[in-house]
Amino acid sequence: MVRRRSPEQPRIPTGWTQHNGEGCPVDPLSKPAVMFRIGSKTPRDMQTAEHWINMGEGSCWDWEEGSRGPMDIVAYWEEDDIVEIPVIDLSRSASEQGL
Repeated sequence: MVRRRSPEQPRIPTGWTQHNGEGCPVDPLSKPAVMFRIGSKTPRDMQTAEHWINMGEGSCWDWEEGSRGPMDIVAYWEEDDIVEIPVIDLSRSASEQGL
């Protein structure tokens, strides 16, 4: 039986942040979505980032250039999107405030 080689790098979807293998770039207690070198993805809120640091054979976040590890994390989507909430002046109309 022939073993498949993992791909060099899957296409990173829009909105995801590419990861270069230099440690965990997010808060270890956050729950980002992650994308592995083999192309599979986890949803946000599934596991903490720390879970992928403490894998049995090493961290999925840490890998070197040229690595072909199928479980290398190559992209992530952070847990929370930051939404700016405008301050509303109730004494003025919405159109006066540009809302």
